[in-house]
Amino acid sequence: MIKTITIDPIKSEEAQSEVYQDLYNGIVNAVLYPNPNEGYFNVNIFLEREGKIEISIHSLTGQLLGVDKAIGKEVSRTYNFNNLESGMYIFIIRTGKQTKALKFIKL
Repeated sequence: MIKTITIDPIKSEEAQSEVYQDLYNGIVNAVLYPNPNEGYFNVNIFLEREGKIEISIHSLTGQLLGVDKAIGKEVSRTYNFNNLESGMYIFIIRTGKQTKALKFIKL
């Protein structure tokens, strides 16, 4: 038995829905400062258009140390991880389309 599946193209109004926008939203720029820092730092994130952002902070061994979520086109956050030991850490920013990793040094 042969089964036929028909795929219809996406209509333009469907492509503008929140789901599709989040899937294809990219990171224009992301800045973490100061770097190095003493556990207290700022992050500015700029997206192509407003959308959901998932943020996580990891040790170099991959241990998850913190998570945050935001919605916006331009997002600024301040973090306080002064309880971390001195060393290098990875700050990961995810949108539906892209993942960007920023390394920072905690003095």
